[in-house]
Amino acid sequence: MYTPKHTLFLACLLPVLLTKPASLSAQSNKPDAPTPRFAFAEPTVSPDGREIAFVSGGDIWTVPVTGGEARLLVAHSDNESRPLYSPNGTYLAFSSTRSGNGDIYLLTLETGELRRLTFDDGGETLTGWAPDSKMVYFQS
Repeated sequence: MYTPKHTLFLACLLPVLLTKPASLSAQSNKPDAPTPRFAFAEPTVSPDGREIAFVSGGDIWTVPVTGGEARLLVAHSDNESRPLYSPNGTYLAFSSTRSGNGDIYLLTLETGELRRLTFDDGGETLTGWAPDSKMVYFQS
């Protein structure tokens, strides 16, 4: 089982795993020009420990914890943030600005069905899940 300590470790490790180190130029022994780095943020580990969901470019991606190719999971012209797997691994909840100030959405991982959970004018921030995966917690 992953603990907050593991999540912090992964949050620090994810940028290292997904960025290419600078190499030395063969002629001058000086580092090559820095390679642009993409922003990887808000990683969360699936309940089975096999996958990491994270935000990059305002979209939600997943990658195996062992490394490998990232897969685009949720994309929209507005920004998605704070992905959190349900404890039973069936859903991924996240915040999105696609409806204005920010609402909570629920993605059914097996089918790809997307459902909006909140409908008010204020912005909501996803904070967690109930242990039985029947409720999400958020602040507004």
